[in-house]
Amino acid sequence: MKKGIILIFVLILTSFSALASAASNLYSDVPENHWAYDALGKLAKAGIISNFREERVLTRYEMAQIIANALTKVDKANAETQALVQKLSAEFADELNDIGVRGKKTEEKEDTRMKISGFGIFGYEWVKNPRTYFATNNIADGTSKSETRSIFVLTIDQKFSKDAYFHADFNGEVMGGRSGDNSVMRFQDAYYAAKAGGLEWSAGRYSPYLGKGLLYYVPYNDGVRLTFGNVVKTTLYSVKFNDRSWELADIGCQLSKNTNLSLAYVNDKVPHNVAIYPDQDFYNSAALGISYTGITNWTVTGEYGKNRAEEAKKANGGSSPYGMYIMAKYKGANPFVIGSTGAWVTYKQAQDGFDLWALTSRTDLTGPQNWSAPGCGGGLNDVRGFEVGFEATVAPRAMLSMRYDSLRAVKTPGGLANAIGADQKDQSYFISQLTWVF
Repeated sequence: MKKGIILIFVLILTSFSALASAASNLYSDVPENHWAYDALGKLAKAGIISNFREERVLTRYEMAQIIANALTKVDKANAETQALVQKLSAEFADELNDIGVRGKKTEEKEDTRMKISGFGIFGYEWVKNPRTYFATNNIADGTSKSETRSIFVLTIDQKFSKDAYFHADFNGEVMGGRSGDNSVMRFQDAYYAAKAGGLEWSAGRYSPYLGKGLLYYVPYNDGVRLTFGNVVKTTLYSVKFNDRSWELADIGCQLSKNTNLSLAYVNDKVPHNVAIYPDQDFYNSAALGISYTGITNWTVTGEYGKNRAEEAKKANGGSSPYGMYIMAKYKGANPFVIGSTGAWVTYKQAQDGFDLWALTSRTDLTGPQNWSAPGCGGGLNDVRGFEVGFEATVAPRAMLSMRYDSLRAVKTPGGLANAIGADQKDQSYFISQLTWVF
């Protein structure tokens, strides 16, 4: 652990040195005699931009922000003004790219073309008492306290028309640089979707993210999905995952400009002929969530849920186990803006039996991502405590994040959680990740 922490701090120092160097280019001044100032003056007179003062020296980042605003109004301008905006866009293309902006006309031309994007993650993970969830063969390692994890996701989007599209995510994940049973390379999403009236239907493979992440976020769900509603948006899934049939529901409602409510539901339908735990149901869960953005630079998110499945009750001494979290986040790192940062604190708690199969959100709430294996969710079961985290964009399209959780088990009965090696009292962990997008 000590060597791992030393390596992390070396990475931090190196990254922030790179941050200072890279940011100096983005935030360098545009010379006073640069032709762009005269061009912005013409755009201001044409009514394309506002609040521009020619006597003020701008940084390249500020110039890119003004041009990005002009791009949203370029269709209203005459041919001469449009040409001027395009000339500015070409001059500051790198800065516009760094803040994730492209010209509107370019996007319209590419709208029906196949688009490829994605991200990669390299992470270091340490956990005080590793848990093993349903270990099989050589996939699980419930003894190692530290591990590296590399993830690569390639996203493919193809829009056929305004009412039909295809989406796919190809995932490659390796733990500790090993291949074989410890690596996963496969499609975690691949589906076709079409709209008819107010209904969107789709068929294929999904990674459903329900509510605010408390209940379910697992890839490789094969089946169908229906989405409908405007003010109240409802998404229903009927899928198969791990030889079990699942009914999933996600309902969202924007109550106001700053307040969003969600309702999530998960139920596993157990066939009689499955190889693992036949006739046993582990999930019959519902959760209510809320997020609020009415405080400047802050986002507050929380969710509370209960699992009424019979096996969940057995693990919790006969009563339905509950799970919850509340998180306050300040700002947030934007991969397109070097120097942007974010920090958060979270309190989370879940009774024994709430998440026995480790299906909760693997990026928002959990400890090491299902420590026993790559490619699945994390576990929010039989734990309580606080998490603190920090993130920063340290280079173009590259973010460094760190989080530490001080967690304890809620209780350690000799029930189902104990049987699968999840009864350790201290569940503290540390995760550092470098994420880059393209």
